[in-house]
Amino acid sequence: HNGYRKIVMYAHSTGALVAALYENRGQYSKSIDGYIFNSPFWEWNQPWYENLVLKNSTIRSLVAKVLPQIRGGVEVEVANDVALSQGGGESDFSLSMHKHYKFSDLLKSRQDLTVTAGWASAVTNVQRMIQSKDVVLKKPALLLYTDADTVLCSEDIDRISDYLTP
Repeated sequence: HNGYRKIVMYAHSTGALVAALYENRGQYSKSIDGYIFNSPFWEWNQPWYENLVLKNSTIRSLVAKVLPQIRGGVEVEVANDVALSQGGGESDFSLSMHKHYKFSDLLKSRQDLTVTAGWASAVTNVQRMIQSKDVVLKKPALLLYTDADTVLCSEDIDRISDYLTP
């Protein structure tokens, strides 16, 4: 309606998870002609012991198996808003990026964000949907990433991106 002929959705990091999911479930997904994914967050790049918690999308079940033994069999539920990371401090990664790129704090905060059990569960669920081919792209996608990325693993990005095509 605005004279544009093509709509390409650009998504970075967790936004790539949202965009891929939107392709399959979004109300206006038929209007999108393609995607650009910049450093998509297809996989957790954490030590094995953190992956154990993060990849267990039902954190409640993990805790429910352990805490009853500690608390004499009492059922314990972990709320989605339980903080896995407090956040609030300055992020070493964001500070190094800011030093190099000089971006505005309005565009990207230099502070660590709080990570909750609900957020980690939501991210893990979409990652699993991609890897089980429940989320498939029907439109072309350009994938951008670098081996210099210290947060994500380029091998994981490359491998998991293959799951998105039919």
